[in-house]
Amino acid sequence: AGLCTAKAEIESPVFGLPVARLTAAWERAMASERSVTRLRIDAAGKQIDYVQRTQLMRFPDLVSVRFYDLAGGQSSIAIYSRSVYGYSDMGTNRRRVERWLARLRAELTRG
Repeated sequence: AGLCTAKAEIESPVFGLPVARLTAAWERAMASERSVTRLRIDAAGKQIDYVQRTQLMRFPDLVSVRFYDLAGGQSSIAIYSRSVYGYSDMGTNRRRVERWLARLRAELTRG
């Protein structure tokens, strides 16, 4: 809350681990995601930008993922997923964020 100017539909989770471990788990979780291309990663490794193509029409959706250091060795993540074309995404971006967060949580429980 308060870090992004975009309207948040899902509250960002707080993880009880340092941001470096969260980022590493994120990279492992994303390895199995289909139709995703990493566009860039900033020099500090705190933001990664992706494009993912929709399954049916192959439209590009842009996704920015930012990792945050929090007090006490905790960290958080913000994911901003948006469509490039069209007026409505029919819930595609929200489902993507939920799916990606679930993959991250599953990866963190694996170790």
